[in-house]
Amino acid sequence: MDAETKTYEGVALAEGIAIGKARLVDTAHLPTRAPRYEIGADHVHREIERLHAACTAARKDLEALAERAAAHLGRSGAEMMRAQALMVDDPAFLADVEVLVAEKHLNAEAAVADVIGQFEGLVASLDDPYLRERSTDIRDAGRRILGRLLFVSGQVAQTLAEPAVVVADHLVPSLTVHLDRGKVLGLAGEHGGYTSHAAILARSLGVPAVSGLEGLSEEVLDGEVLILDGFRGIAIARPSPEQVEAYEQQAAQVRTGRLTIISHAAEPAVTRDGCRIAVLANVGGLEEVELAREYRADGIGLYRTEVDYLSGSSLPSEDHLAEEYRQAAETFGEAGVVFRVLDIGGDKFPPSVPLAHEDNPFIGLRGLRLLLEHVEDLMLPQLRAIVRASVGGRVCVMYPMIASLADFQAACDVFQRALREATAAGHPVARPIAEGAMIEVPSCVPMLPELMEMSDFASVGTNDLVQYLLAADRNSERMAAAYDSFHPAVIRTLATIQRAADTKDISVCGEVASDACFLPLLIGLGYAKVSVNVGAVPRVKEAVRGLSREACGRLAERVLQASTALEVRTAAQEFVASQTESS
Repeated sequence: MDAETKTYEGVALAEGIAIGKARLVDTAHLPTRAPRYEIGADHVHREIERLHAACTAARKDLEALAERAAAHLGRSGAEMMRAQALMVDDPAFLADVEVLVAEKHLNAEAAVADVIGQFEGLVASLDDPYLRERSTDIRDAGRRILGRLLFVSGQVAQTLAEPAVVVADHLVPSLTVHLDRGKVLGLAGEHGGYTSHAAILARSLGVPAVSGLEGLSEEVLDGEVLILDGFRGIAIARPSPEQVEAYEQQAAQVRTGRLTIISHAAEPAVTRDGCRIAVLANVGGLEEVELAREYRADGIGLYRTEVDYLSGSSLPSEDHLAEEYRQAAETFGEAGVVFRVLDIGGDKFPPSVPLAHEDNPFIGLRGLRLLLEHVEDLMLPQLRAIVRASVGGRVCVMYPMIASLADFQAACDVFQRALREATAAGHPVARPIAEGAMIEVPSCVPMLPELMEMSDFASVGTNDLVQYLLAADRNSERMAAAYDSFHPAVIRTLATIQRAADTKDISVCGEVASDACFLPLLIGLGYAKVSVNVGAVPRVKEAVRGLSREACGRLAERVLQASTALEVRTAAQEFVASQTESS
């Protein structure tokens, strides 16, 4: 009997419709479940080779962990990890797995999972409490092998054999960095907020994403058909043929509408009353830089440099970064690229940068604070790479998480040292390099007049600014209602920032800039430059063309008097509806 259709309600993170097979991925890189499929007889030898390679890699992983355990946990901790390493090479275990592969034609992942389950069950049934506890070690050792079968070199790059809707317990940045982007139909998770970095990357990729789908990763089986509705924030497991047909029609309409908007991307973003709004792109690599050029973005307002650090197990070299940054600069020439220096911590933990556990990582050692503690190994090499990239085009450097004037001055001092070291090494500085401040920590808002005197430009990072203003975790689906960009405190703070910036170059860089209802508020408050995820560039330019700058100003005056988020949101929605009707 077929399982019944089930609808899961969650939080919409990225718009769109996805229909495809569910692909379960464990974001901790230690999976407990495995894909199951039959292999051909001619693939048995290759599958067993994969198994042995995975075991070897898992053993090395565990031996490396043993060395770390020896330093931090002492001899007993190291011996525990070495015991797991021995389990990986257990002859009886390997023989049982090979039998399932050779005789049952099971894929290696499924065979490992089956044998691990048998071993774990056997040990757990023993009377001896100590031996029963060994089932945990067996499980963990087996998960290491599964991890190496599913994730090459600790990465998720090989997990998608075909296009699929990726299902995970947590939507984390590394998930979107590692996966084969061409095969990700959508992202479905149980945890992750609208402005989480994984959600932002999903919108950049143009794939639908939904979080808050409680129970999905435990109840949906790998390979089952799943519909993901990024408009309503729902997922439908085992949909009926009628549901599939209806959603396929909706997906076709969405694609047609998007193609129409993209066809007008070359047209400038000018309001109906002649106000030019610069629409820049937020990108995470050269692939997105090319897409930003295709969409005729007015420049790169935010180059997320942390992607290079999230995608590898070792630090990227200065030469690698310099070449990548130079190519980005060449693509946009004098339109410019703003490189935000490495912004990690919070929900971004590169494997190459060991970070201590923090109970509240978003208000811990992250962003510029972390860089200033790692000047030699992190900050200077990256800044020298940015300096070297200036031969390609106009580049700017921007510092995240500034909480004081002293923070910005310290960053500028390091940059001057990077300039001296780069030029001393024979790398020419082809153009002046502007230094900017990212306004996202509330403490720097009252200091903005002085900060703008020190900096060449500023960008308002609304994603974190809203989080800190409202004390609402941007990554928590449970705090989605409290994390409200339409809160009067947010609107008034944005007005204060714009007035303090005066005539200085300032932009808004955050998800609110691509929100159709929030964009008129920004224009009305006086912002003439926004930086949005690359996939939203054509849509935002289209939205600007349907607005009147003067009317947006009247809207802003009205909402600045509002006392609740509901008042602000309702006024903005009614305004957008009226502008659409009159256009």
